Amino acid sequence: MKFTICDDTPSDLLAMESVINQYAKINNISIDIEKHSNPESLLKRVMFSPDDYRIFFLDIVMQSSGIDLAAKIRKYREDAIIIFATSSREFAIDAFGVRAYDYILKPLNKQQVFKCIERLIGEIKATPTMVCKIKTSDYNITTINVKDISYIESMNRRIIFHLRNGKEIVSTTLHSKFLESIPFDYEKSNFINCHASYIVNFNYVKSINDKSFIMKNDEVLPISKSLLTTVKRAYINYLAGD
Repeated sequence: MKFTICDDTPSDLLAMESVINQYAKINNISIDIEKHSNPESLLKRVMFSPDDYRIFFLDIVMQSSGIDLAAKIRKYREDAIIIFATSSREFAIDAFGVRAYDYILKPLNKQQVFKCIERLIGEIKATPTMVCKIKTSDYNITTINVKDISYIESMNRRIIFHLRNGKEIVSTTLHSKFLESIPFDYEKSNFINCHASYIVNFNYVKSINDKSFIMKNDEVLPISKSLLTTVKRAYINYLAGD
């Protein structure tokens, strides 16, 4: 398991590393720690190798905002677990806006950090990787991680799975209704049916208005007028972590 720390105060950077190492030693587990004092340096690494990063401990008050860094990280690793460590309480609402996992005040309280790590490790272990098998239009079967699906589209009696890397997987012809043809329980996986032809993964949404979702890659996906209230409520609950 890998933890990434970013803090431009050397003593605080070392203090967090020390506490994490103490937890690993006490619990006899292996934790790799990558340290950064420069937010831009960290962001470049995440951009080029997003799959190498998942758990982040970020200071908020740095030469560039830790809140802004978290928002940028989410563009490349939407399922990032972000824990803020800061000497100020005033950014708690902003942290909520980027779906922070936890908010730890400095100076560090070792037991608070321990509880945070214990909780996140437990949740990661308890959450299996959901995959689905798709019968493709070229008569093959492919297996994909559900979390890699940005949105699903129904077109000309076929289902198109749009992945986060830009790839499209076209399924075989529909033999039933669109929603009944989805090969996984999308309602339990942060997806929403927003239109007769679209199911969207909230993890890849940048913003919402009264007509559409704006995706993180700037694609615009329609929201049916009849579904707008339900979709907006579901998206707010998602942002709130419900």
